[in-house]
Amino acid sequence: MKLYLPKAENCILGTQALIADVMAELDNYAYPLLAGVFAARKNKLGLNSPICQALFNTKAVFGNKRFDLALAKEMLKIRDDNTAC
Repeated sequence: MKLYLPKAENCILGTQALIADVMAELDNYAYPLLAGVFAARKNKLGLNSPICQALFNTKAVFGNKRFDLALAKEMLKIRDDNTAC
């Protein structure tokens, strides 16, 4: 039970650790890229943050890479005050 509780908490709360969870166990997520982008946006991480770059460099998170990457970049656009949308 201890194994799943932190992962469930990361998913429910959208913590930054969710991105690492997604990359570690891609098959556990129906839409791994969206789960990662949700957590990145919620935690105000920019496109160039190391964890986002690691996510985008994980080939298996993409269905249609061109479309998915454009969507992810749009969702994580940086506002003028240098925080994520």
